[in-house]
Amino acid sequence: MTLPATSKAAIVTLAIEISNPASHPGSGGSVALATGGPFTLLAEEGVAPATFEHDDLLPAIDRLLKSAGVQRSQIADVAVSIGPGGFTSTRVACAAGKLIAEALGATCRGVPSALVAFADDQRPQAAPGKSVAIALASKKGSAWVAILPEGIPTPAHAHAACDGRVMTAEQLAGAHPAIVLADGHLDESIRAAMQIAGVPIHTPRFAASTLARVSTLLPPIDGEHLLPIYPRQPEAVTLWQQRGRG
Repeated sequence: MTLPATSKAAIVTLAIEISNPASHPGSGGSVALATGGPFTLLAEEGVAPATFEHDDLLPAIDRLLKSAGVQRSQIADVAVSIGPGGFTSTRVACAAGKLIAEALGATCRGVPSALVAFADDQRPQAAPGKSVAIALASKKGSAWVAILPEGIPTPAHAHAACDGRVMTAEQLAGAHPAIVLADGHLDESIRAAMQIAGVPIHTPRFAASTLARVSTLLPPIDGEHLLPIYPRQPEAVTLWQQRGRG
């Protein structure tokens, strides 16, 4: 594939999407390089699943730069999919994003993973006027849910994706979404409620190329504010508090 030429004046965005590795069997996610005005994807690279001995994120970024013929110094913006998702993967993504932005003097953008799933051009579409629910981080009868109106992603969609909250099966059913995007870890009570309501559930897709495309819907932030979305208090903290009370 012939890649578009990239001048030193071009604003290059590095997109890091490793938020939900469980949604990518055999993969740890992906990274991408793109420019804006109009949006042009320069290259996309898969990230191998992380192991105790090896994390492929930074090597994948090196491969990405080489395949696109882009110098590190050309990266002016770093977009990170901040979850909800894997506890470790979102922390690694944010840490890497901060490090790269700080080293290169680039801006950062923290993008809710729900917006990435919603903006995927391969997902099933809801009817006009209907809504799409993105259910992530499901646990013990609930899930973190963002509900977005069907349509081309706008800053309003980005805002709604930031405002997701933890819902039970009953609460999600009461929101009357037309479709639900959720991975295989969706709690069975929610899955059953959607089946009764006749709401189809589809597996979300999280691609770095989509992340790069929608990242400009959110304002740039300082790297110190690039933080994962944690829908619940970490289990370790809960256990520590319980033992402290005992």
